[in-house]
Amino acid sequence: MSTWPEHRLAHIDVFTCRADTDPRQAIEPILSVLGGQVTRSQAVPQLSPNALLEADNANLDKQLA
Repeated sequence: MSTWPEHRLAHIDVFTCRADTDPRQAIEPILSVLGGQVTRSQAVPQLSPNALLEADNANLDKQLA
């Protein structure tokens, strides 16, 4: 969590290890305690280790071509 109290702003990053877990469920209790609201959110897709290797190999193939 990063905070800017002078702007009444906090930035919360939530990371999960399981693809079947919804990180938004973790944010709701945090906001309840802090009395805040979400004004912007972003989800970054979670890739399996095999998908990461495949993406790296595809990028390497493009660089070598």
